[in-house]
Amino acid sequence: MVGSVLIADNDAGVRALLAEILSHSGARIAVAEDGQDAVNQLDQQPFDVLICDLDMPRLSGMEVLARANALSQPPRTVVVSGFLDQSTKDRLQAIPCVRHVLRKPFDILHFLDLVRGMLRVVANTTSALPQPTVLGAESGHRKAELGAGGE
Repeated sequence: MVGSVLIADNDAGVRALLAEILSHSGARIAVAEDGQDAVNQLDQQPFDVLICDLDMPRLSGMEVLARANALSQPPRTVVVSGFLDQSTKDRLQAIPCVRHVLRKPFDILHFLDLVRGMLRVVANTTSALPQPTVLGAESGHRKAELGAGGE
């Protein structure tokens, strides 16, 4: 797997675990310990994929997502959160760069498959970000338009 991933989560253990898993797959990994750090990194360089927690200090995950979505080339995004009520899911559905939403704790193999699929799509396309699909009612993530295996 090639590509770049920014992991934004205020939990050092979560950041380290996700970075370790993804780095073994060949992705270039950067980490952000809070929302402001994530926005600073997004402003400095493009990322193919953003992994973003919602509950972070200095800037919330929602603020990070708004800034990421406003970029000329927004990263495909996986939101990870321990708390996802219907209102939050509805708000996330309205953000085009958000491709998947996972409730913590989540299956790490499923997570790895999602990110790998997203990086494959980025590597194989030069077109603009496709229109997002509807947030899956039971699975908690957007259903990919590009096949049953995720993105």
